[in-house]
Amino acid sequence: MAAGALPASCAAGGSPGAKRGCYRVRTTDSNHDHPIAPNRLAEAPSPCGPNQIWVADIPFIPTGEGWLYLAGILDLHSRKVVGWTMGHSIDSALVLSALSMSLLQRGPAAGLLFHSDRGIRYACGGFRAALADAGLVQSLTRAADRSRNDADRLCSPPC
Repeated sequence: MAAGALPASCAAGGSPGAKRGCYRVRTTDSNHDHPIAPNRLAEAPSPCGPNQIWVADIPFIPTGEGWLYLAGILDLHSRKVVGWTMGHSIDSALVLSALSMSLLQRGPAAGLLFHSDRGIRYACGGFRAALADAGLVQSLTRAADRSRNDADRLCSPPC
């Protein structure tokens, strides 16, 4: 099997399990009572410089010892990862650590747009407070929302 290829039983997008076939790891839990910020990315102009718009996500990496979660934050203008952290559990500490790295390395001005899905890790009070303390503006979208492709639209050639 080629590197990165999945068994035919996983063609529907699942991931190979040790003995039980395929299953899908869910990294977005949108079923919560936390406030949901509007999707400001959908209306945002393309960034003309760094530290104007950051986007975040949590992909998972299957390893021989289980799942490893990678919280990453990308600057849309430079297309560089500005913060990341990895862990064996997916919780708010994971995304807060990536945010801390981003803030320390980049020191953005107030008003930067921070966009992610509306999962509980990004919508919880602790994360919202960290964004507010740094002067960042939150933007959230549903995982299946077609406007998720707005990040791709905004990655057009820089100004």
